[in-house]
Amino acid sequence: MAESVYQKRTERLQEKLEPAGLDAMILSSPGDIYYFGGFWGYMGAFRKVYMVVPADGAPTMLTSRLEEAYTRASTWVSDIRPYTEYPEPGVTELEPEAVARIVDERVGRDRRVGYEEDDLSAGGFAVLQSLLPKTRFTPAKSLIYQLRIIKDSLELDIMKKAGLVGMAQAEAIGRKVEPGVPEYELANAGRAAGSRKAAELMDEGELRFSPLIPGVQGVNSGVEKAAWVHGRAGTRRLEPSDVVDTCYCETATFMGYWLGFDRPFAAGRPGQRVVDVMKIALETQQAALDAVRPGVRACDVDKAACDVLERHGLLQYRRHRTGRGVGVDGAEKPELRASDETILQPGMTFSVEPGIYIPGEVRVRFGDSVAVTEDGYLNFTPFPKTIPQA
Repeated sequence: MAESVYQKRTERLQEKLEPAGLDAMILSSPGDIYYFGGFWGYMGAFRKVYMVVPADGAPTMLTSRLEEAYTRASTWVSDIRPYTEYPEPGVTELEPEAVARIVDERVGRDRRVGYEEDDLSAGGFAVLQSLLPKTRFTPAKSLIYQLRIIKDSLELDIMKKAGLVGMAQAEAIGRKVEPGVPEYELANAGRAAGSRKAAELMDEGELRFSPLIPGVQGVNSGVEKAAWVHGRAGTRRLEPSDVVDTCYCETATFMGYWLGFDRPFAAGRPGQRVVDVMKIALETQQAALDAVRPGVRACDVDKAACDVLERHGLLQYRRHRTGRGVGVDGAEKPELRASDETILQPGMTFSVEPGIYIPGEVRVRFGDSVAVTEDGYLNFTPFPKTIPQA
């Protein structure tokens, strides 16, 4: 995306600060650094980047000296300050001191400054408050969600490509599922296929993003892991009765945007009980998808899924919400859960992934990511959903 896109997003954030009683906002989550600053860091939260956005004036970005050159090549922000991760001769400014200095310089000490309460650690916040005792720090992540919850056409185009990357992985894994194959080989096949698809979709010479899949596919088989919502591919070899649950929440990604996506695959002929549960899981997801349209509350979509599970006597085997927002973070707003009364609007994007987890028997989850449209939804991951024969 052009630099002007990120700059305009930042300007919209600045317009919200004064009405919210804030003089500035400290951005610290990797997703928001990318959304507003255009910088997508491979190190994620391990090597933090900050963006101090005053209510008036240009923002300042703070990055590790190790990543300074990469940051400068990626962001539209011109005022970039490096910090050190450990003491160096002639350089003494560490991360917390550097953040405090920028706030003091750009905003002042006796001011009200917003921060991302779901990202900044308690320890980090305590140090920052000790360095700026007169500054009134205010949790303000809600302002960010207001700006990000509706995706524009550029974002939707990227998410469509993330769907293609995810489906390429599922296709490769599905072809390889058969008795005797170890779980990790399925994951390897998916990773390779997804990386190739991402490379096809990227512009030649792209510097900021790698087509290599950054996460690990959740590949789980066997009754021992039937109650696991997430897991990693191990050395277990598939058996003829296995249903392999594949989750792409960490790997259905393209240029900094993430989707939720799940498909089960049968290694052979599972038992009738397993097939029956798979049918119910598919019915549950379809009921939730059928409820998605503008004007409906997020909690109503969740209820549609729960009603099906309750009717079949399986509600107690539900271990998570029906879905969560997707975008530059793997979990955003809105959430498809009982307590979220957000009214769905065109441009909202979220996963629809109700699951059934019966200990010692079976786990199965059909999951897709969708965008709300004027009359329903657009499915980013329209991959086949197959029920095997018993």
